[in-house]
Amino acid sequence: MAPCLEDCSPEILGIVLAQLNRQDAGALRQCSRWLASICMENSHFKSLFDSKRVEVTERGLEDLVKFTKPGRIGVLLQKLTLIGLATNVWSAHRPPRLIKCHKHSTEDERKLLSEAFRTIATHSHSGKLASLTLKVDLIKDGEKVPDCELERYDFKFRWYAAARVFDLAWRALAMSALQVEGLNIFSDIEMRSGALSCELLTELDWEDPGLLKSFAPIQSLSMSLSTRLIEEYEPEEDENEVGEHGTDRGGRDRRESPKRREVDDLRADVADEKNFIGLGKLLRHCQQLSNVDIHYATLRYHPREFSELVQTRLLQRTVEGG
Repeated sequence: MAPCLEDCSPEILGIVLAQLNRQDAGALRQCSRWLASICMENSHFKSLFDSKRVEVTERGLEDLVKFTKPGRIGVLLQKLTLIGLATNVWSAHRPPRLIKCHKHSTEDERKLLSEAFRTIATHSHSGKLASLTLKVDLIKDGEKVPDCELERYDFKFRWYAAARVFDLAWRALAMSALQVEGLNIFSDIEMRSGALSCELLTELDWEDPGLLKSFAPIQSLSMSLSTRLIEEYEPEEDENEVGEHGTDRGGRDRRESPKRREVDDLRADVADEKNFIGLGKLLRHCQQLSNVDIHYATLRYHPREFSELVQTRLLQRTVEGG
């Protein structure tokens, strides 16, 4: 009988596995139960499948659910990256216009991600994630925009996409109670992936037992925060309610720049107390923290004379909350 892999010792198979890429190693695991058991105990094999990047689309989340099903290779998953997609973007130099984007995830998205999280919690080797990372990619004409070109597009698209993927992540964690040891929230000193608008931390349900269980073991927290994301311009008429010659119902030419909101209204939004208390609550509930890295940015449309007050109040509320 011709020799086969199953005649080799586990040590020899380990040497073979060390030469394989992810695709070939996965195929080898499927050859037999015995080979599968050897693969699942091999450190190189584990390293090939302990991390995964998932785009937050229906297809991407469905693939994650399949990947993490009991008995699948997803039981090795330790490091998960969720990537929100900012699409239909326009130039940063385009005339001012109200950006209509959603800041909240959909029910279907939450259902899919929480299902995957529950499976990881109950069937993975560790029962938790070593790290959960949130990112945002900018998509133009179906292609990812390189980091060096991000400044050519209105930054708000990245901020809204960041808000959506954060909303999805925390709701799925609350529904599944999946524990996380490391949390990276758009951490990038240059804010290439956007940042989390500070008031969104306050919107978390800090009484939810599932969420508190998820955050309890966090040892490493890295995040990029910004001042509140607000709209500078008054809402436009509904895009479907357009009169003759491109005017809205009020007769205004839709090609004209929208009306800018009063400075006092902008200042009230920036000074809202809920902008400042969320970070302190997050730190208070991460009782195992040993490493913290926080980047903070003041968005350019905030009244310049108000920036110092905003940063001072954020620091004060964080100290009080911690």
